[in-house]
Formats: sequence, C-alpha cells, structure tokens
Amino acid sequence: MKAKAIRARAMMGTIFLCAGCGGSAGVSDNSGTLAAAFADLASTQTDQLRSISFDATARTIQTLDGEIDRSADTASVAGQTGSINEERTEIAITSGGVVTLLPEDDRFAVRFTADPATGNRLIGIAGAVAPVSALPSGTVTYNGDARLSVQSGTDLYTLAGDVTVTGDFGGGSVDTTIENLFGTVTNGISNSVAVTDVADIQITGSVLNGSSFSGGAPTVTSSEFSVGPTASVAFEGAIFGPSATEAGGAMIIDDTADGAVVIFGDFLAEQ
Repeated sequence: MKAKAIRARAMMGTIFLCAGCGGSAGVSDNSGTLAAAFADLASTQTDQLRSISFDATARTIQTLDGEIDRSADTASVAGQTGSINEERTEIAITSGGVVTLLPEDDRFAVRFTADPATGNRLIGIAGAVAPVSALPSGTVTYNGDARLSVQSGTDLYTLAGDVTVTGDFGGGSVDTTIENLFGTVTNGISNSVAVTDVADIQITGSVLNGSSFSGGAPTVTSSEFSVGPTASVAFEGAIFGPSATEAGGAMIIDDTADGAVVIFGDFLAEQ
C-alpha cells in the first residue's frame, strides 16, 4: 500500500474522560522526599506513584494515583492493590489477579501489565512523578523505546521501536516521535511474519501541565495501513524521577469510525 501521512485531529474527550478514570489532579509528586528507584531492594521508603495505562477492550486511557510501601511490601498500581514481592516484579492483587512489573536498575518508572480477576487487562507505565520544583526550565530530550499493538482489519501487528520525547519546559509543550517500528504481523490464519519499518508516529504540541502532559496532534505515516482524519486520539504522559530524568505514557489512536485501524501502545524514555 502506498505510504500515507494523515494528520488526525485530537479528540481527547471521546477517549479517556470517563467516570472513575482519575486524572493528574491531586496526585502526589513526591515533593516531600526524594523518591527511591522503583526496585531499590535496600529501601524501606513509601513513594507515591502515578500510573498511565490503556484498556484495549474499552479503548480508554486512565491516569491514577497509587503508592509503593516498601516496608510493608504493598503497592497500588492502576487501581489494583496488593502485596508486592521482594524483587518488585509482581503484585498479588488482594481481590484476585496479578500485576506484572518490569523494573530496570536505578529507574523510577516501570512498565506493567495488570490482569485483575474481574475487569479488563491494563497495560502501561507507573512510577514516582517528578516534583514540579525539579522540572528543568529549558528543552530536554528523553530517548527510549515504545511498544505498540496495531489492529488493521484482520491483521494484528506486535511492534517495538524507538521513542524520542522532547520537552520544552519553558514553552509548556512536548513532542513525541516513535519510529523504526519492527515486529510481527499475523492475520489469525497464517503464521506470523516479520515486518520492519512499519510506521512512524509523531505527536506534536502536547500540553505540559506540571509533571504531566497530554493531547497533541498526531501524524501517522505507514506503508502497511492508513489512519484517517477523523480518528480519535488519546495521549497521556508524565515526567518521572526526583530529578525529572524519565518520561513515559500511553496512547490510543482509534480509526474504526471510518476505517479499520486501532493503535495501542506505551513508551518509556530517559535522559
């Protein structure tokens, strides 16, 4: 298919403004103490967390507050509370189910997948939000990786690629670029096929509000699928770490109103 670059108008309210979804307001930014690295096994500190996740079934994004109490070995992520193991890789949800965490050494934010006994799977990023006082005044670039799933008709793409998050803290905006996407595609009948350079995604002009950012106008360029101009878009992110050294978030681009493409994903980056 000929590559197409379609600029879709963001329609944030149609995706994630739902009852009980939480939001960035009222979430602690750990301004009282310096947060510990998520998987710091020597720490007994309690840190406030923010989770940003997508629900692929409901096609919503939610931002919720929570915490990790390392002395009690308990944690709350994406609204799911329970006991967390010593390695900080798993939360046994009190009401049933599990949250799987992927911490990295000395990192303040982690990827997670929440599978509660009741309710839909949630996938996203959780971590200690940067105190507003720690945010830089100029432009900072964060580099990392993005993980996406794309449903295009009967084709399902499972992809990973590079992400660059550029925060203009003086101007109050964030630009995010996802590129070099590779992975596999399957149509549910044949075996999966390896694919490379599947798409480039740019989300420009996200509004920075304290340690959170949201919105923006997306441009999707792909030789595999196309995204129409009426696609609805949800994009939420945050700056993490006591020195504002990490950025992460989640996104949904839904083009099923006039097409057959839905893009779900998360990203995590650091300076």
